[in-house]
Amino acid sequence: MPQKHWQTLPVCRLFRLLLGLTLVSVARAQDPHITYSKFTRLPRSLNIFEDATSMLYHNMIERNVYVSHDDGKSWSRTNIPLGEASEIVLHPYDNRYAFILSRNTTHYRTSDRGRTWQTFTVSTNPVFYNIENPVLSFHVGPASSGYILFSGRKCDERFKCHSETYYTRDAFSTEPTLLLPQSEGCKFAHSSKELIHDLPHDYIFCTVLHGSGPQLRFSSLIASNDFFETDHRIVDIGTGQKYFNSLSFTGKFASFQASEHDSGETQLYVSLDPREWSQTPLPMKNGYISKSMNQQNTEKLVVASVDIFHGGGGSTWNRVLPPAQDASHIGCDPSSAESCSLHLYNFDILRRLSLSDVTHVTRTSALGLVLGVGSIGSYRKLYIESDTFLSTDAGLTWRMIRKGPHKYAIADHGSVLVLVEDIDEVDEVLYSNDDGRSWQTFTLERKLRPAVLTSVANSTSQKFILVGVLTSENKTNSAETIVVYLDFAPLRGQQCKDDDFEKWYIQDNKRNGLKLTESLVEMVFPPQT
Repeated sequence: MPQKHWQTLPVCRLFRLLLGLTLVSVARAQDPHITYSKFTRLPRSLNIFEDATSMLYHNMIERNVYVSHDDGKSWSRTNIPLGEASEIVLHPYDNRYAFILSRNTTHYRTSDRGRTWQTFTVSTNPVFYNIENPVLSFHVGPASSGYILFSGRKCDERFKCHSETYYTRDAFSTEPTLLLPQSEGCKFAHSSKELIHDLPHDYIFCTVLHGSGPQLRFSSLIASNDFFETDHRIVDIGTGQKYFNSLSFTGKFASFQASEHDSGETQLYVSLDPREWSQTPLPMKNGYISKSMNQQNTEKLVVASVDIFHGGGGSTWNRVLPPAQDASHIGCDPSSAESCSLHLYNFDILRRLSLSDVTHVTRTSALGLVLGVGSIGSYRKLYIESDTFLSTDAGLTWRMIRKGPHKYAIADHGSVLVLVEDIDEVDEVLYSNDDGRSWQTFTLERKLRPAVLTSVANSTSQKFILVGVLTSENKTNSAETIVVYLDFAPLRGQQCKDDDFEKWYIQDNKRNGLKLTESLVEMVFPPQT
């Protein structure tokens, strides 16, 4: 008998699926509640606090920050001095905290989601836009949200610079302490909720540099359980001088790169327990590493995430099967995977194609629903030539829902889907209450070029934020960007609540060689017909 896995699906969502026609007729009786807010520039980032109504709008051109406490319906400027805000960092494990970093030594913190701000000083300047070594690194402990590492660079009067790391145990309420000079990429061993181990609470890894500038020859990976006051230990991975970088704690894995000083050969080391490190292949039983993508830029090798497939799953990968037909019938034979498969743009590429960025730390609650932009054929077409697709079974099967690329967002456990055509001028928003089977349209007051479409960081909310650039005829002397607040609550009477869940079962599907595991089944629910 096939093995079954279960996951919860909200009864309120199922109820709306079964009564889709009725809901459509009700929805057409009124439009969502809409509010418009104008800004002078696009945000470099829209930072949304998880499970809260607060968000931060970062105008990078003016280095200014605005805050909203009603899911983006209204906005006010923070009291951060003009020209000071270079980067915003949300605390990934405590939704009360955010940090605004400047280019000098004075920065700003909030412990109440942006209602009040306090200054703090670090005796080193931050170095921005280094993905491998971010300025701030956090401790994952539930009672340790104040444990933060600050990475910066200090230069003398001769412009000779070196990296430094500071630490705080109270989220910069008091002056931080120097952790290590000549260090970078420091991380708490407890930096990921999924990576479980028994290392001491204060255990830290750091890369220590030997030499500086052109004289930088090699580095060491060291560790300490007391902030390097008395405990210094070297992470031993063999003989020879090496240069370490890209120390990362992601999911159930820790990883770093080590380049040989003489040959320049780069090796990836990973760990399931940071006490022991192994050169790839991964140190696991019944697990596989598979080359999943060709022609990738390997200039920077960063482990973003790793999924484990037990019992042989994951050793091979299959192309995504295309829909049997799209809006104009597909122009290839779907029985030939090589010449006819679905190619989707990944989320990171879509973010880079956007005019702005969205930051909020939350998980999707729309079980099984996956939206994507891509094309059908032997290769992935240009973004502008792509179409928009939807899967209701966690990516096993797909259907094309709209011609052309669209920005998309999902809210309230998947009961509301919203699309905006990703073109230069648009004044229409599409929405669906029945898993994309039918779509309704409403018209905006002004035409805009969409930059960001996102739901707010609350799994049961029906609210969305659309950020766009106003077209020339709609611009004023002081405003060229508009934030559109969309509230779909008036369109339906029942909102999903915590007690609206029941168990649903799905069988393992072997058609594409896919064996569902615990990590995958969290996204799966039985497809509705």
